[in-house]
Amino acid sequence: MFLTVKEAIDMSGMSQTTIHRLCQKYEGTKYVQKENNKYLVDKEFLMDKYPIENDTFSTSNSANPQNGESLLKSLIEKNHTITSLTIENNGLNQKLSEKIEELQKLQNDLHATKQMNEELGKSVSMSMAKAAVSEVLQTESPDSKALIRYQLIGITISVLVVASFIFAMYYFTN
Repeated sequence: MFLTVKEAIDMSGMSQTTIHRLCQKYEGTKYVQKENNKYLVDKEFLMDKYPIENDTFSTSNSANPQNGESLLKSLIEKNHTITSLTIENNGLNQKLSEKIEELQKLQNDLHATKQMNEELGKSVSMSMAKAAVSEVLQTESPDSKALIRYQLIGITISVLVVASFIFAMYYFTN
């Protein structure tokens, strides 16, 4: 539907100059037509460019006391809702901070356990290596070089098993 410039001014609330500038800018398009030196503007195009702002506190609503009372009731209900949600939000924030503190304590305990496991693994591997070396030195046989090789291979494998155990403990506790 096409509107005259005067109707466009009334509908959009814009000045005559603004509407004329819009018409001149889009003259020759499907949105603006010129008939007998008068511009006609497409209504939807005008509403897209200059939307009508709805005023919730217009004079007709404020003059009616019944609408004012319902508006006041609505505002009071919304205020109560906001208050209850604020209180609930504060409670949830408190619970969240408590859970964060618990998590930090658990992380500290985990770190301490990890360090103890690493120290234990080192001491076990060292004691196993010492035992194997002392055992090799005490036993003398014609094939002592081959025996030493096998024992060193066994020590290496056991150290790797202990290290992988420590790694698995650390990985699965995280």
